[in-house]
Amino acid sequence: MAYSNERDKNNKPILHRRMLPFLMRPPALIVMIVSSLFGQFMWTAALSTSWRYHYDRLSLILAFAIGIVLGFIQGRFTSSLFAQYYIDLLLERIKLWNTALGKITTIFGILALGIPVLWNIFARTSPAGLQSYIFGFIGGMNVGIYLWVRKLPK
Repeated sequence: MAYSNERDKNNKPILHRRMLPFLMRPPALIVMIVSSLFGQFMWTAALSTSWRYHYDRLSLILAFAIGIVLGFIQGRFTSSLFAQYYIDLLLERIKLWNTALGKITTIFGILALGIPVLWNIFARTSPAGLQSYIFGFIGGMNVGIYLWVRKLPK
């Protein structure tokens, strides 16, 4: 992998888009955002038109919206983590877990995805809202990362 010889004002190498992993590049992020929206649309359409299940579209959309908000926050945490430490990680100078931001990002992700799953298990509720929440979380996280990646030099 080619590293940049350019330096910022703190004498740290500048991160470029070409240094990012494949799934953090703009085309891959756009595909994941679109597939999340398409998946939510198909999920809502299938459940709200089924004669067997009687789900309210509003509750599915609300779960999706909450997922988008929390996913976007997770995406911003992840992009901040990569902006500060990714080159050092590639050069094996640090481990992400040893940074405060790495711990915050990991704990937030575990809580944001774990609490709804545990709620679903222990409350014995329908998984329909959980699926909408996860579609929203994935889409929101990818939007948060995409907005950061767009600002990076090519």
